[in-house]
Amino acid sequence: MNELTTMTTTPGETDLVEMGRIFAASGMFPDHRDAAQCATKLIVGRGLGLSPYDSMNGLHLIQGKPVVAANTMAASIKRSGRYDYRAVTTDDACSITFFDLSQRDENGTPATIGTTTFTMADAKRAGLNGQNWKKYPRAMLFARAISAGYREHCPDALGMSPVYVEAHGETEIPRPPSAPVIEQETTQAAESRIGELEDLLRSNPDGENIAKKAIEKADVGSLAELNHDQIERMIEWLTK
Repeated sequence: MNELTTMTTTPGETDLVEMGRIFAASGMFPDHRDAAQCATKLIVGRGLGLSPYDSMNGLHLIQGKPVVAANTMAASIKRSGRYDYRAVTTDDACSITFFDLSQRDENGTPATIGTTTFTMADAKRAGLNGQNWKKYPRAMLFARAISAGYREHCPDALGMSPVYVEAHGETEIPRPPSAPVIEQETTQAAESRIGELEDLLRSNPDGENIAKKAIEKADVGSLAELNHDQIERMIEWLTK
């Protein structure tokens, strides 16, 4: 039985289920070859007011929670028709002032709701010290400030569901720490499969481009830096 056959959908969702099949078959999103996963993202994305493409490209579902790319969240706030913001960003801090367009003074100036600031000092206190904070400090600061401001000042801009932000592969969803032994086993498992992945890529006419896109998406320097789950997903996709 087809994986989507038993999904319960309303008439308005049926087109998204079919669209999920199309996205899965298109190959445009190598990490999303499963039709049910694509359809789920599209249905959740529509509830947040996102277009199908924005749902596929800028929405992730992690531990059952919607996680939106920072630029997608920012664009959605501006497209809401009710809210707007102005950001001032440096390598050390990002301050974003939010406005309510439905409330204006006699000069037509929208009402200021409030200002949210996130600094490198805040990042340090939160234990955010990965490589992306060194390579993309402004983007990372903006992502944290826009999501904090969204939750505080305009939580209805993307529907009523709590939404978290993602930037350069980092999300606000906390992940449980892994035991050192498990991390070692996972690393060994990845090393044992990287050779198979490289063989599959060499035998694929478009293998070089596939590898390049995978490295860029994972924000790593080479295939050898991919984690075990990423390698397994690529092998599964290449052998379908």
